[in-house]
Amino acid sequence: MLLGGPIPEDGIVNALRAIEAQRTTGSLRYRGTAGEEGEVRLVRGQIAAEQHETADGSDPVEVLLALRAGHYELEQRLPPLPVSKGDHLMRSGSLVVHVTADLMNYCERAGLTGLLVLEQGDKGAEIAYARGDLESIRLDGLSELHQVFAWEEGKFRVEAHAELPRFDVSDDAAAETADPFEEAETTEFVRPSQPTTATRKQLLRVVEMELAEILREREERRPATKTSPPLPPLAEVRAPETLPPPAGEVADPPPSRREPTVRVVYLGAAPRPEPSGSHEAPEPEASHTPEEAVPAESPASPGALGAALWAVLALLVALGALTVLAALPTLD
Repeated sequence: MLLGGPIPEDGIVNALRAIEAQRTTGSLRYRGTAGEEGEVRLVRGQIAAEQHETADGSDPVEVLLALRAGHYELEQRLPPLPVSKGDHLMRSGSLVVHVTADLMNYCERAGLTGLLVLEQGDKGAEIAYARGDLESIRLDGLSELHQVFAWEEGKFRVEAHAELPRFDVSDDAAAETADPFEEAETTEFVRPSQPTTATRKQLLRVVEMELAEILREREERRPATKTSPPLPPLAEVRAPETLPPPAGEVADPPPSRREPTVRVVYLGAAPRPEPSGSHEAPEPEASHTPEEAVPAESPASPGALGAALWAVLALLVALGALTVLAALPTLD
């Protein structure tokens, strides 16, 4: 359950604004004090246009809006994902069929709060989402972040969680500000592919990467020869004007948090990652003004000093020759 509580005396209309802020694709279950019960389908936090009637043939939305007492619960339900298996809380399948970038789009489109788990052999990655926003990534090494987006083999699992999954570090505040390549605190990590046996301690390194860079990388490294099965369209939603306005002044719900960076947690030591584009750019050559392009030799330079010595030597030779000539006797 993502959200729930008692139905207020003035009805649930005001609570629907907080429910919409969750951006959940799923259902809103309710039970009234007089035995009324039903389920309202939601698409990214909004009421779906088509609903399943209650047992007496009533519109479940109308019944819910009329209640002045009772209880409600908000539950995630994963939308259909072709060529996968599971239920409304978990879907799994093969990376031979589905492209990583498309799976990430599926999670965002569904407003997922939960995990996208990717595995290939002994390698793995966990991508955490909150209300459809990419929050954090945990994987084995720095160099694997970009490789994950190009995987064409392996398996995946999409998990809906009641709360945002957090990749704990002993001291989050210190990890966020420390040099990501300095030794960090240790924490216990259980690999998803081996939940019963692989319990080990490894060094964690936490860095912040620009969200835009990660989204760009995942599209650039998308396999060129493969496409995922097309996703069925999400259900239509009801127009807002079909619902009564909230009673009284209600503060806007907190906006969905979309940080410009994504928290990336690495397990174990690894080399520094290459910058976006996978090749390190060459060092730029120093620029010169036209006057500096061919600098003149200074007097102290080796070439100028050599010329001066030759000039002095030639002068001494000339003076010596004149002295010798002056000392010779005159001819009668």
